[in-house]
Amino acid sequence: MKFTALFPRFLGYLFLLFLLFLSYFRFQFWLFNHSFFDSDGLDFLIGLRFDLSLAGYLFLLIIPVYFASYILFGYENALRFTKGISMVLFALIAFTECWDLAYFQYTLKRCSFELYGFYLGGEEKNQMLPWLTHFWYLVLLFGIMNVLFYIGLNRIKPGKEPEETRPFLLAFSGLLTLSLSVGLARNSFDLKPLGILDANVNRTNKNPSLALNSLFVVLKTIQNKKLPDYSYLPRSEEAKYFNPTWNFNPSNDSTVRKPNLIFFVIESLGSQQIGKTLNGVVLTPFLDSLNTIHGKNIRGYAEGKTSIEVLPALFAGIPSWQDQPYVLSDYALNQWVGFPQLCNNLGYRTCFFHGASDQSMRFGAVQRSLGFSEAFFSDKITHTAADLGSWGIHDEPMLKAMNNQLKASSKPFMATFFSLSTHEPYDIPPSYLKKFPMLTKEQASYRYLDDALKSFFINAAKEKWFANSIFVITADHTPVHLDQKATSIQDYYNIPILIFSPNQPSLFLEKLTLGHVDIIPTIASLLHWNLPLYSFGSPYGQDQIRYFNGVFHLWNSDYALHFDEKKQQWSEPKAYHSSTSRIENSVLKQRINRSKLVFFAKLQRFRRDLRNNTCRP
Repeated sequence: MKFTALFPRFLGYLFLLFLLFLSYFRFQFWLFNHSFFDSDGLDFLIGLRFDLSLAGYLFLLIIPVYFASYILFGYENALRFTKGISMVLFALIAFTECWDLAYFQYTLKRCSFELYGFYLGGEEKNQMLPWLTHFWYLVLLFGIMNVLFYIGLNRIKPGKEPEETRPFLLAFSGLLTLSLSVGLARNSFDLKPLGILDANVNRTNKNPSLALNSLFVVLKTIQNKKLPDYSYLPRSEEAKYFNPTWNFNPSNDSTVRKPNLIFFVIESLGSQQIGKTLNGVVLTPFLDSLNTIHGKNIRGYAEGKTSIEVLPALFAGIPSWQDQPYVLSDYALNQWVGFPQLCNNLGYRTCFFHGASDQSMRFGAVQRSLGFSEAFFSDKITHTAADLGSWGIHDEPMLKAMNNQLKASSKPFMATFFSLSTHEPYDIPPSYLKKFPMLTKEQASYRYLDDALKSFFINAAKEKWFANSIFVITADHTPVHLDQKATSIQDYYNIPILIFSPNQPSLFLEKLTLGHVDIIPTIASLLHWNLPLYSFGSPYGQDQIRYFNGVFHLWNSDYALHFDEKKQQWSEPKAYHSSTSRIENSVLKQRINRSKLVFFAKLQRFRRDLRNNTCRP
């Protein structure tokens, strides 16, 4: 019996063709995003394991098509059907790989299954045309790749029909090759098959995404995995170190302070952009002036790398400690008591402003869940054609509309403005591009936003409500070009956070390290609001904890360390200052040990509350 009777030559060449293109896509991925990686080339070798696994999964579909059509319709038709299904599967590979060439730069990881549903079939599908227009070269690249695969497919010489074509032999050959594909797909001798986190085993590179391929990640995330169920502390011990329900001491004054609260969440703004001059143009002069007075004592960090992570963190105290953003996870429908709802209970008017539609980034659903009583999206704001860009209403007219709403309020208000002009594709009024020709479109968008904020504050200062107000200015995440220059985990999250009141030169005299989840507990403590508040942050900030590529990172002003949960292993602490450079110091050892225990207490409680739907006081 000939070898080709058991293992058809056509399928063998087809398998190699898939591997060849998968290796090319990894090189292409590195070429587009090489500034994010510190690769020694070993990633490409490790990546072969993931390519073999993906090819194995693909052939679990290709092999039945080949042998079933062979038995039913003959050899030539089997080749045609197999080529057809191979083209379809390759188109899926090419699509996910081309998508990740751009998407990776915003999240620093390969796109998972739920995000494709979010953008292609969900509320963000109306943004696909602007996205494709901006990244037109990826559409062209997708077409070229499919043409090249088609050419390669037709250059395979399948040979003549095997002499032995008995149904029994074909069935046996099919089962044998199918078994081989199962082994390749699993790519592991463990109980569990090869997974995404296996790209991070014993690796010190900045990101394991280079070893992965895009369709493998999609296949592995079709069904959201359950949260890990490790037990680190007994419940009684856990409560000693952390409780997400905060109760603040009431003020000695019997009256409750109810200042107006205004939050500005700026799209894609990093701390390194503050105080920046480019080609002789100050990028954010107004924010610079505010930061000089009100931001000098606050070191700020974003919760995540995407816009949809900031609102749950900021107003519900929910961190991004799972593989999926909270609003896209299995727990998105959990009940929360957001800070806007607490403000409603205190007699506030709560309103949310965003220039796009209410479907943008699920903001409509999220703001409703948080408890905002009013929302002003593009359909609720009167605007001219000049006010409207491809993404939504420009920031300046939206801020004017917000000011008009606030000055008409008869009671204290809690208002939130989420900008959009500094978001891809940086669609701002053409006059600003002409005004600053020395700036790129992205850079000009930040100057436009800064001028819009300045105009808002000039007009707001004339209103009666202005003096009795607390303002919070922050960002949702850092922009792409800053991430490319990141040298530490903190750089990926470093954003401005300004909390100030016009009546006071500074609300904070001591230096603070705050993340998004720390902002509301800090304000509630500052105002002495006697209310139960649920948050995984802390008043005036404590250790910052971020989940990034399968590893938990913890840092404060003195030291940093990380925890690889799969290995159940802590890294060696890294001290930042000469005064704490000796990790052997007994006091420092105690602090580090307590940081670990607090982290375990937070993580256990977070996962239990997600599972039990108890993310509320």
